[in-house]
Amino acid sequence: MQAELNLPQVGDRGPGFAAPDHTGASASPLADEVAGRPIVLIFGRESPAIAAVLKRYAELKDAFASADALIFPVLGCGVEAARELRERAKLPFAVHADPLGDVARLYVGAEKSGSAITSVVMDPNFRVLQIVDDTSNRPHADIVLDLVRQERALRPAAPLGMHAPVLVLPRVLGREQCRELIDMWHRPVRTWHTDGLTSAGYNDDKADFKVRNDSYGKVVQYVLRDPAVSAKLDANFARKVADEMQRAFQTRVTQREVYRIACYDAEESGSLPAHRDNVSKMAEHRRFTISINLNAEEFEGGELRFPEYGSQLYKTETGMAVIWSCTLLHEVMPVTSGRRFILGTHLFGN
Repeated sequence: MQAELNLPQVGDRGPGFAAPDHTGASASPLADEVAGRPIVLIFGRESPAIAAVLKRYAELKDAFASADALIFPVLGCGVEAARELRERAKLPFAVHADPLGDVARLYVGAEKSGSAITSVVMDPNFRVLQIVDDTSNRPHADIVLDLVRQERALRPAAPLGMHAPVLVLPRVLGREQCRELIDMWHRPVRTWHTDGLTSAGYNDDKADFKVRNDSYGKVVQYVLRDPAVSAKLDANFARKVADEMQRAFQTRVTQREVYRIACYDAEESGSLPAHRDNVSKMAEHRRFTISINLNAEEFEGGELRFPEYGSQLYKTETGMAVIWSCTLLHEVMPVTSGRRFILGTHLFGN
């Protein structure tokens, strides 16, 4: 049961693997020559049903090629059966063998590694974009093609000028999680007032509370002390953020400050002036800041800006995280409509 709980979910980076293709040659979706593009992993036993699914993928091969997506079937059969299926169905892509179901169990678990057919769509950074199973009324290939086209539209090829050395991660939080955190911010709790530069007094509060910045910017932060909620967020961080920080920054953080749910309200021009996150004596331990957008569709303005690296405005999707070094000068532009909610904290340790 524990193994089932550890199956990759949407936003998780998938486990690496290699499997022989229909010629017997070892192949991996993480090999340099194929990485950096959407990859569609298709799991199922060799059968007429999987052949029909793969034929539909083959019919749409030109559309998948236009989206720069790689079709990567991994079937519960041997190399010879994979070769025969590919020839019989006239498939234009490689078919990979997983006779013992070892790879399938990594992605779909023991129960679905039998007769079920599952398409796991990976984004160009090999994170799970979506999992498509047999509960859908549409062919897998049609659903998956829509997904990879949408993903491609979010990654337009365009010249890039100066930009801040930040890490941007999609799908760190799901929409349901984001809504739960916004609802939590609305809970009636004690509110402390601060100039935004000091925290004398309220850090001794053991329960959840709010902090209102009265002069240094305009923001109301809900300080999250609830151990159950914090533990759930920590587990999510471990799955979706820690390894990405290790890959991008070659560093691993081991500690954090308390999570804060911040609200920037257009009615008071919610914003924060340009600042760094580790200049005071009490903050010098901080190494990185993480900010996760909770409701991108419900406000205007409120973008992040790193003025030392240009005037680009970072406006991210719901559930997307931006991570940066605490030494970088940054600001939150005024919210001009609605309310901007984010989840944030500061990270340190190694």
